[in-house]
Amino acid sequence: MAIYKPVSSITRKLLGTTNNALSGSLANLAQKPTHNIALSLAQKATHIANSQITQAVSSNALGLASKLDNKISHLTRKGLSAIGLNAFDAQTIQDAAMQHNGNLTIAQIWQNYQLTNVDNLSRKNFYILEINDRQASQPTQNGAYHSLFNLVATHLSFTSFDIQGEAVQIGSVEAEKIGANARTILNLTVFDDETGTIKQWAQTKATTVAASDGTVMPPAFYCFEVRIVFGTNIADSRFYEQIYTMRVQTMPHELSRNEQGLEEITLTFAQTDTFMPHWI
Repeated sequence: MAIYKPVSSITRKLLGTTNNALSGSLANLAQKPTHNIALSLAQKATHIANSQITQAVSSNALGLASKLDNKISHLTRKGLSAIGLNAFDAQTIQDAAMQHNGNLTIAQIWQNYQLTNVDNLSRKNFYILEINDRQASQPTQNGAYHSLFNLVATHLSFTSFDIQGEAVQIGSVEAEKIGANARTILNLTVFDDETGTIKQWAQTKATTVAASDGTVMPPAFYCFEVRIVFGTNIADSRFYEQIYTMRVQTMPHELSRNEQGLEEITLTFAQTDTFMPHWI
């Protein structure tokens, strides 16, 4: 109990005085004239009795001390409330503005926090990755939200849109000439199993794009759709999503014997055509 509910120094002094008194009384009983063997037995009994009585007294005293500490804590909170120092319990307090918080009062800061509704903010670790390669291959099968890609994906990085433009000088002013909306490049970090299911899928797609004999297959054979749903890990059409028609671009590897860890693969997907429709 003492580890989780520490008591005050007054209680500890009281316990120390009580234990010393008990120890002295039992020691006097052991010092009466007797045989050496009887004296040893008396000393042993003194030690056992002292330990048992001390534990009992300490347990009772610690229980009383814990109740006393709780009572003092309650009275302290009531005292702070009376003088207006617990601003988060008494939200009607009119405290002075604080310069380091944009001249907001504590009550105003607490009100802003409540209006923010942090429980409804989008969380970066909740997302769904769906890949439809139209081939029903192993990493992308078993449904959209339970595929191997969705289960082993750890990190996604991409730019939804990149509208490029250039400045055109007209007299002493400049006007903007919109160029194009650049393709989206997606960097995906995933784990892989021992047989290399993810690596084999990516290798097959890469071979279809550019074979070793110099031929290139039509886009229907190597393109696939990638859907990213933000802020959720369940199927729900209310959440924001992005869908792209992409192909495999790079698959670098980094292996090391300096540490024991899971292999991470960083795949790069490139959008084929910004105008191409998707089939998801």
